Amino acid sequence: MLGANWPILLQLFLSEIQDGEFQKSPTPRELVTIYRERLVNGSRNQYCDGMFDRLKDTFTEGEGRLAREILKGICRTPDGLSREDFDALHSKLMPELSRHASGIEELDHVLDTLKHDGYLLQETTGKRLTRFGSNILRDFWLRKTS
Repeated sequence: MLGANWPILLQLFLSEIQDGEFQKSPTPRELVTIYRERLVNGSRNQYCDGMFDRLKDTFTEGEGRLAREILKGICRTPDGLSREDFDALHSKLMPELSRHASGIEELDHVLDTLKHDGYLLQETTGKRLTRFGSNILRDFWLRKTS
């Protein structure tokens, strides 16, 4: 369920499990409930809140709008998005800018920053699709943007 097993996310999940009142080890169904109701939607998960709010501190207004649309699109697809998908999204969002070198640089900057900061991972083989690096962050983003 977690996706990338980053220590902070594993610790959050383990803390939520430990706080549960179980007579024995939680069942797979109970783990899914803990994940959905307490980890993705719970108040303890300051990591995802911080990553959600961080975009406005990281990007200019236009870049932030592009970053939010990229993340919103990626969280709604099971496989990820291709470079062509990002180009189309950028073109739709900023038609004039997307045709110029500065627009292409802007898209590259936003994608590179989202990857560097841990939001996204790009496959290195096959279609080279880009997806969320963390399922928790993806599910959190999906909930916040629905």
